[in-house]
Amino acid sequence: MSDYDLQFQADLEKAQALSLESLALEQFRRQKLLSSTDNGRELGTVNYRRREDEGPPPALPPPPRKPPRGRSNSETPRSSEASPTRDESSDLISFASPTSKAAPQDPHASLKEYIDQINKLGQKTEDLTEQSPVIMNNHPYNQRPGYPYAPQYNYNYPPYNVMPPYPSSAPYGMPSPMPNYSYYTPPIAAPPETPPAYVPGNPAMYSVPYSQTRMSAPVTPNYGYPPAYNYNTTNMISRPPMPISNLYPQLSQAHAYPPNSNQPQNKSNDTTQTIVKTEPSRDSMDSNSSRKSSEVSIGSNESNDTVGSLPKSMNLIDFGGRNPNGSQGSVRVSVLEAFDPLLTEQSNPEYAVGSECSSSVYEEYDPLDFLYGETEMRETPVYGTVGKREPAVMPSPPPKAMPSVPAVALRSTTNKLYDSIVKIRTRNYDSEHKAFLKMALDVRKKFVYTDERTNPGHVIAARSGGKYPPNTSIKILVHHAHSDEPITFTSDVESKVEHVILTVVCSLDEDIREDMSGYMLRVRGAKEYLTPGSSLSEYDYIRECVRLEKDVTLCLHEGRDSTLARTERDDAKDSHLTLDDLFPAQGATPMLSFDNLSILLETLEGELSRAIGVTSAEGSCSPKAVFQAVKAICALAGGVETLHVTHTLNAFAQACTAQGANNVVRPEIEREQGAYCSVSLAAGSRRDCVSLQGGRVRDAVRALLALYTRTRLLDFRLADAHYQAPANPAKAVPAHTISETTLFCIEAVHCLPLCWSHDEYMFHAQIYHGTRPLKTLRFTQASKIECGGFYPRIIFDTWLNLEDLPVNTLPRESRLVLTLHGRTQRTIDSQHPNENSPPSSQEAEDSGDVLYEQVELGWAALQLFDFDGMLSSGNYVLPLWPTSCDRRTGPAPHPMHTPTTPYPVVNIEIPLYAHTGVKWTSGEEDKQKNISLKDLPSFDSLDGHTQSQLLHLIEQGAYQRMPTECREVMWEKRQYLVQIPGALPLVLLAATNWYGDHREQLIGLLRLWEKPSPLNAMHLLLPCFPDVAVRETAAKLLNEMSDDDLCRVLPQLTQALRHETYEPSPLAELLLSRALAAPAVAHRLFWLLVHSLPNIPQAPHQEFLGINLEDNASENAETDASMSASWRYTLMLRALLVICGENLNKTLLRQQLLVKSLCEMAVSVKCAKECARGRALCAGGTALAGALRAQPTALPLALHKYVHDLDVKSCTYFSSNTLPLKINFIGTDNAVIPAMFKVGDDLRQDALVLQVIKIMDTLWLKAGLDLRMVTFQALPTSNSKGMIEIVTEAETLRAIQTEWGLTGSFKDKPIAEWLAKHNPSELEYQRARDNFTASCAGYSVATYLLGICDRHNDNIMLKTSGHLFHIDFGKFLGDAQMFGNFKRDRAPFVLTHDMVYVINGGERPTQRFQHFVELCCMAFNIVRAHHDHILDLFALMSLSGVPGVTSAAVSYVRAALLPAASKAEAAAAFARLIHSSLKSKFTPINFFLHNLAQLRASGDQSSNTSELLSFMPRTYSMTQEGRLVSVECLGYEKRYDPEKHYVYALRIYRLGQATPSVLYRSYKHFTELYQKICLHFPLAKVHSLPSGLHVGRSNTRQVAERRFGDVRAFLTSLFNLADEIAHSDLVYTFFHPLLRDQQDVEPQRLRKGESTEPESSGSGSLKVSVQYAGGVLSVLILHAQSLALTPQGAPPNPYVKVYLVPDPTKETKRKTRVLKRNSHPSFMEMLEYRLPIEAVKNRSLQATVWHYDSLQENQFLGGVVIPLSSLPLRQETVAWYPLEYIPR
Repeated sequence: MSDYDLQFQADLEKAQALSLESLALEQFRRQKLLSSTDNGRELGTVNYRRREDEGPPPALPPPPRKPPRGRSNSETPRSSEASPTRDESSDLISFASPTSKAAPQDPHASLKEYIDQINKLGQKTEDLTEQSPVIMNNHPYNQRPGYPYAPQYNYNYPPYNVMPPYPSSAPYGMPSPMPNYSYYTPPIAAPPETPPAYVPGNPAMYSVPYSQTRMSAPVTPNYGYPPAYNYNTTNMISRPPMPISNLYPQLSQAHAYPPNSNQPQNKSNDTTQTIVKTEPSRDSMDSNSSRKSSEVSIGSNESNDTVGSLPKSMNLIDFGGRNPNGSQGSVRVSVLEAFDPLLTEQSNPEYAVGSECSSSVYEEYDPLDFLYGETEMRETPVYGTVGKREPAVMPSPPPKAMPSVPAVALRSTTNKLYDSIVKIRTRNYDSEHKAFLKMALDVRKKFVYTDERTNPGHVIAARSGGKYPPNTSIKILVHHAHSDEPITFTSDVESKVEHVILTVVCSLDEDIREDMSGYMLRVRGAKEYLTPGSSLSEYDYIRECVRLEKDVTLCLHEGRDSTLARTERDDAKDSHLTLDDLFPAQGATPMLSFDNLSILLETLEGELSRAIGVTSAEGSCSPKAVFQAVKAICALAGGVETLHVTHTLNAFAQACTAQGANNVVRPEIEREQGAYCSVSLAAGSRRDCVSLQGGRVRDAVRALLALYTRTRLLDFRLADAHYQAPANPAKAVPAHTISETTLFCIEAVHCLPLCWSHDEYMFHAQIYHGTRPLKTLRFTQASKIECGGFYPRIIFDTWLNLEDLPVNTLPRESRLVLTLHGRTQRTIDSQHPNENSPPSSQEAEDSGDVLYEQVELGWAALQLFDFDGMLSSGNYVLPLWPTSCDRRTGPAPHPMHTPTTPYPVVNIEIPLYAHTGVKWTSGEEDKQKNISLKDLPSFDSLDGHTQSQLLHLIEQGAYQRMPTECREVMWEKRQYLVQIPGALPLVLLAATNWYGDHREQLIGLLRLWEKPSPLNAMHLLLPCFPDVAVRETAAKLLNEMSDDDLCRVLPQLTQALRHETYEPSPLAELLLSRALAAPAVAHRLFWLLVHSLPNIPQAPHQEFLGINLEDNASENAETDASMSASWRYTLMLRALLVICGENLNKTLLRQQLLVKSLCEMAVSVKCAKECARGRALCAGGTALAGALRAQPTALPLALHKYVHDLDVKSCTYFSSNTLPLKINFIGTDNAVIPAMFKVGDDLRQDALVLQVIKIMDTLWLKAGLDLRMVTFQALPTSNSKGMIEIVTEAETLRAIQTEWGLTGSFKDKPIAEWLAKHNPSELEYQRARDNFTASCAGYSVATYLLGICDRHNDNIMLKTSGHLFHIDFGKFLGDAQMFGNFKRDRAPFVLTHDMVYVINGGERPTQRFQHFVELCCMAFNIVRAHHDHILDLFALMSLSGVPGVTSAAVSYVRAALLPAASKAEAAAAFARLIHSSLKSKFTPINFFLHNLAQLRASGDQSSNTSELLSFMPRTYSMTQEGRLVSVECLGYEKRYDPEKHYVYALRIYRLGQATPSVLYRSYKHFTELYQKICLHFPLAKVHSLPSGLHVGRSNTRQVAERRFGDVRAFLTSLFNLADEIAHSDLVYTFFHPLLRDQQDVEPQRLRKGESTEPESSGSGSLKVSVQYAGGVLSVLILHAQSLALTPQGAPPNPYVKVYLVPDPTKETKRKTRVLKRNSHPSFMEMLEYRLPIEAVKNRSLQATVWHYDSLQENQFLGGVVIPLSSLPLRQETVAWYPLEYIPR
């Protein structure tokens, strides 16, 4: 710093130190003087004319605060007006130059001089008389009966004190003379003690109740200059009836406005008074500077100048924003307010709630509050007792800053109203939507129809990758057009598609085609293609065939399939898109159109002219007709009656019916002096008075129309250009130069619902940036419903000043959120509310004797900067959104978007800070030097402790709730973390500010940051990252995804659209681009957008979104949390349909016709009686089949599933509550495609759960873990209907278990026997068991992580191939199903003994169960490694309106993922969950209860309705099996299963088979065959078999011997019958070999008491995991195998003891629990040692296995000693160790 600057600063500090005390004393004396001044004194007024190029006056510094509590209510608040006589040199402290030679002036000379002038002016005005208002019929137009007080004061309202001023009249809300019109509310009689009304000379000197001071009319933009406003600093300002006169100068004011003339003229009408006043020009605001003040602010109460908000330098004098012209900076002596007891004012908690942050820049704010709870702003502030004290006088507001025009020459009131609107051809779109159109056009131009890469015209088969075991081969069948027989061959799964095509073509004729590129491979039964250049292993279809052990069936397609391709015509048409093609229809026809509005305005003009004429002739007239005309306009304008309209009608009515003298004056300019002039006032006639007020009515109507047209698309516009603010956006002032505080006015709430019956209402106001509330919560005082106008409304008319939030600190994406609360007073007796009442719906506050319940009624929001970056200014009508839409997440809904009608609205006003407007810029970008990686420090340069701390925070993921100190460390070390991708979201969340230098540095780091993976980039789309640069980076990373990966996360990306600040966004561009490049993406995006909307299109010729399928769509929309985003979804949907091409467009619309037909069919079935449902289904199916044959279409489930017919006979419905339909469609290649259509269920939960499970399966496959997962598709087409894919060859667990009776849920063998029945060979059964083990492990992990509940045995299904899968995910995220007060879901997941029986292959534990446990732990840890991605899926869906998916979903899933645990700890934890689930008794009980419920509901309905035998799942024929030659019954054998029974051995000879086979059938099987033969062949004479009923025991040897003869006789008679009986499919099915027929099959050996695994007498082995981390040695004991039997030959009761040897004191002894009777135990227990690593390395780990015997000494089974120095302890080591003898 130079000597010059040091001298300058020293002089300033000395000057301030000298002036502080004198300023305080002077202020105190001045206030004492005010309290003794005559309150009836009124100052003369001076008017002036501003230069035309000067524009409107910008917003002034913050408005005033309430007087201090110790001050009398009659005291006048300190003035903030500038002195009319002061000049540039009147500063108390001169800052012109520290080296100036001019002598310093007395710092208070100008103040004393000005006080003397004020006193002289006051003496001159004492002679002026006061006039009483004219009384007419003693009836007010706008009386508000909600208040119990009578009028006390009559006064003029300030906005109309222009030349000439309004006549004295009662303001809005005060009883004023008015004719008794029928639509007015009856007046309230004034109390007897009410004094007579009079017009005070200085009404601001009186204590006016708050509810009255709010009522002042807004200024119109037509009057040449706004009134003077006097204010200091406060957070809430109500507009008083009259501006406070200019008693003292506000020296911090850079420019002053002339005070209003509220003084009546002398009684002599020919007397005029001329007062001339000069004023310095205001150069600083005209030059768009950020200058706050040039002088010391006397008595300033600005809260942002308190100690807590001082600059970091803590200077007493703030040299903030210097303007570009070099003008002097602001000076604020804010420390005086904090320390001087004479000026200190306690902040009233009734008006502001401090933010959670203190003076630290690192606020106590959690950026993830919107996910983990509602800790901010939902809580109600504490209020004082209502009615115990008089409300304070609220100072005046800042000026209405609409653009002004010259006062006389260009008055718009002289124009006719019908001339003020102009009909237009195109609707008045804003720049945001024009930019969206440009974005759509730019995207469309990139995709030319000739590019086959981006316009394939067909669906490419889905690909997910994944690893296969080496040398995996598949059998391929390729069908072609040259023959009916397919070409069959075997190929490696890694073969290329070209290799398969070449193999097929070479097998055909040589001259078919030489060019191989003309061939394509298509999946048989679908229209999806395999692309050249890819390998077979990449495709999901190949993976599914390998999992289900099916042949890969393909078709050779010649030529290119261009069914869905865009054409040249599409390119030509789409190049001429307009906004009318993209813009959604705004509900019904607009209420105001050019034609009907012209009629209304002509009517109003006629009535105004008639009133003027009648007044000229008769002296008075009735204003009723004018009132009716204005009311008609208000009714069509949405039922909004602004206070401007109310006050002008009030004044017009008094002018029409006034009696007595006329107080109207006419201004005349006498002479001009530069920018100012001398004005004389002359008296006007009664006709002039009515004409003047009529002109003001016109202005009020024009302002109402401007307000209405601002947020609606109409066929007219206003001809008056000055209504459009700001005046010159091209020359807008940069926002970072505006240091004034954020200011806005809440006027009134209109269109009130009839159900609102609260005692009072109040608004909470908060500025948000994303999900982060900025600074302090503000709220208004309470108000009540007023019925004095045309409609009931809640009038606030309150200015709120956000003192701690200047405009230059507002981020680009900040938004204003206003929350309306209703408060109801409760009696003293109801202080103890019902305990069952939800605390969230009532927030009570107790202030002694008044108790209130507060309910949030709705909220409104507005982006503070529009798409062009212009600061919002002027008047707005904002709809109130229901509380189901979360106000904490941005952005604000577009002003043209409204909730479902009817809805309340609030009109607000934001002042214009500069007449050219304020525009947000990124700051001084040219001064920011580019940062390179070389300029940044490396992470390794940090100390070890800081590195470990940062790495630990990064490992916890982006969803951790970092405390303040951790966020501070993350922010301070941000430059060291650029090379770590996982640190990016944490640093962004730790950012303190998003404006100015902070943002510039962040964006510079963002460009250099090591980019995360595309999956992790989804996190940057959360609403807590609103900055456009961050979201643009995320979109670029997401664009690197493949189409299939993008489709998997497309629901979340669609929801992320709602968090984009503006319609044209990088994410919207990304989605449209990818939809154009891939039809599958377009199809998926289409249905995601459709089911997010309440209405959907039905046909191409109908209006889009004009037909509603939902009978209760409006009710659903009211409670739908995603309702606030429907405008954006509709716009995106229209853009997608317009640019996707005609072919795809027609396909999508045909799908909707299909959905409509299915919906009608489902509704007809539900509405029909039970006996007529079949006929209704048949009739609907027949009609649908005809429609499909006429016009084939693709199923909504998948674009490649084309259907052209319906198998009506096989269609049926399920007997559940919603009666879903099972429809069998006929698709490509005549393949049957079954699907379920449901009406009445919300499938969005199912769709989300299935999506997450598929993503988990993809993660497992990419990690090399194939868990044989079977999933299906669930597509919600709306909130209450949808389509579900049906998995074939599957049965519910209940059906399987109930084959063993009602108590089959408690038995071990049902699943194993069912699998054995469907997999008769040894190889098939082993594959089925492996599939069951892997899929059971996968679904165990998935259902636990997602908290899937309601897991009864009808919601678990099993395929015949052994694949287990779950269905019906209506209860998830821990929402347990209840049975009364009984919680039915008590286990972590479903794992029953019959499942473990299949896994183990019997009752005893085997190594297979250990494999199952390891599969579960591996799957769990793989998902944990991608925990941020899984949490992103739920976080982005938390506001989608999906039932059950709330902000708590992320917290639930994150807790289940155990983010703080290591891999070993997580594996041990999940193993405990496995044992907990297996030991749970509630799961089989739940199954049994469900069996009982289903038995009672549907009865015992046997499913064996076909000719299949109960023990044979399929039908076999002679062609398949070979002709039977002979069958001999060899004898009978005893079996145990588990009861003793006998089976008969049959020797089977078949034609062509040299070796006979042996089968085993029980007598029960023969009895069933006999009954089926009698059923299907009634005339067949076969030996009869007794029913098998015997007295006594039937499973004895004597009974088996007797039945042996009957069986032989039956077989002999059977094969003596005709061939159509003896060799029928039924007979061949009976003699098909089963798994139990083979001698080496497990079930047979188990029946003999044999074990599936050879019992080992060896020492066995032990699996151990060892790792040292965080100062802890973790030893995980996993499994043991092949442990020796006990001396009694029984399996041991093993446990493990661990030591760190040498350990003579045995301090390191640890041991596991005891597992009983298990030779292959799974311990999965973690043992820990907290020792330094130096001590650990010098020891060895000794683990010994023991057999526990409660009666004898424990038996040693073996042990292992592992030298820890030989292991890499910092890494996890997992290995099997053979057990050896260890000497003890």
